[in-house]
Amino acid sequence: MISSLSSAPVKGLKKIAGHGSQVIKFAKPISGFKKILITHNGESNFYVRPMNSRGVATYSLINEIGIYKGTTILPAGTQYLAFEADGDWTYSVS
Repeated sequence: MISSLSSAPVKGLKKIAGHGSQVIKFAKPISGFKKILITHNGESNFYVRPMNSRGVATYSLINEIGIYKGTTILPAGTQYLAFEADGDWTYSVS
């Protein structure tokens, strides 16, 4: 289950690790488009959704099953990332 936005921990853009389903918050919305490298080592569904400062998500950055490693684009205005996972995950923004 995804945690609420009000309890989302504030994280940076450098390499961050987590486990399971979680919402993280950036200190301020992302300016411009950024590359994001994401990994997951679980066995089940893995979703990553960017959300703006109001918590609105329009699409999934990632929607995979099992182990995943890839780079995608984090859209401008992203302030939250919602991870739905059954394993460990990491991300780093460049």
